[in-house]
Amino acid sequence: MAISQEDKDELKRLVLIETEKMFSKITLDYQKMENRDKLYFLLDVESAMKDRLVEFDSADNK
Repeated sequence: MAISQEDKDELKRLVLIETEKMFSKITLDYQKMENRDKLYFLLDVESAMKDRLVEFDSADNK
């Protein structure tokens, strides 16, 4: 059964919110100057995940 675009968008929003929460908790451990490279890497990973989710569309629409 296909879900509506509105439902897909709502689920994406939920995942984006939870991703933001998860990365906020993780990055708190890397706020010190000696961990700056790790922090930047985590921020890059977070950004890539969010970008991919926004681009993602299920196989049903292809």
